[in-house]
Amino acid sequence: MFVGDADAVVTPDRKRVGERFGGGRSGVRYGTKATPTDRQPAPFRILEDILQFVERSGSPELLPIFRSRQQAELLADILDDPEREQSLADLTDRLGIPTASVHREIERAERAGIIGSRRVGRTRLVSANTASPYFDPLRKLLVRAFGVPGRLRVALAGIDKVEEVYIFGSWAARWHGEAGTRPVGDIDVLVLGHPDREQLYAATHEVGLEVGREIQAQIRAPGWLSTGAGSFHDTVTARPLMKVLPADGHNKDETSATALSAS
Repeated sequence: MFVGDADAVVTPDRKRVGERFGGGRSGVRYGTKATPTDRQPAPFRILEDILQFVERSGSPELLPIFRSRQQAELLADILDDPEREQSLADLTDRLGIPTASVHREIERAERAGIIGSRRVGRTRLVSANTASPYFDPLRKLLVRAFGVPGRLRVALAGIDKVEEVYIFGSWAARWHGEAGTRPVGDIDVLVLGHPDREQLYAATHEVGLEVGREIQAQIRAPGWLSTGAGSFHDTVTARPLMKVLPADGHNKDETSATALSAS
């Protein structure tokens, strides 16, 4: 057994090594024609498989101490509203994260005592475990790093004449996995519609206080992404957007601003 993972074993017949990390088909097989990689000692081959597995897991650029963006976003959603119970299907539908991934992350979090669950018939309901010593510090960390879309969604959904809301700029780029040389500072928000400006700015200011960052909101007319022009439009549409509203499974609908402006 290697690196403390119960699945990373060398079977007695030495049939396959690193299947857990190589995804089965890409694991190193014995009894096949030797390649330069196959000639390496087994621990080195397993280490190579581990590194490839970690690279594929996609640590989030916003705060790359987590295993994946899906893990961080799921935990941020659950911990941000500790009184709420929700099913795995609810999480999948709202966050746009595949069911298998939701189930896997829930299992991990419950083993760690971060969340709890109960059964109602055949439905499994999950919620934050506020008794965990990790709850308060982990909640603050997750909400500040990944809870911005959720907080904006709640704050802006009730404002009249807000039709669409997107996060753009560096924060959105990091959300989509683009690396940067500096930490994200302010959060840039694009609002399409004709809302009351004072009401909108007050709401985004409150969200900024909650997440510890200043939020810069820009208001444009409905359809501006497709019909707008000028240097600011070019800047926004040249980089990825993170959709906040309408809330219809936002991860499913994420697309680049370039694609939106070309539609």
